Amino acid sequence: MSDSYGHVFLEKLWHGIGPSQDSHREFATQVFAAVVPTAALYSQYVAQVVDFYLDNDQKAAREEIVKLVASTDPNAAAKVMAYVNEALRLRPPVGSLDHLI
Repeated sequence: MSDSYGHVFLEKLWHGIGPSQDSHREFATQVFAAVVPTAALYSQYVAQVVDFYLDNDQKAAREEIVKLVASTDPNAAAKVMAYVNEALRLRPPVGSLDHLI
């Protein structure tokens, strides 16, 4: 899997809104201001996903995820995200009201 997705995203963001509106410093400040407040939320999601796949019942899925991360398959990232979404669907970090009703 390529590890340049963040760079690609930031480039698109910069070319979409950055050069005409802001300096690099202002752009970086805006990105930082958007990322820092959400870090705790995203870390909780990551912890939930990791915990889900560390369960012995998920051994086969965990092994497949490890293979995908090491593969050169262009669809590997999408396949890993499918595992992430499934873990969050089955064990959401934040409960919803429909579980209470």
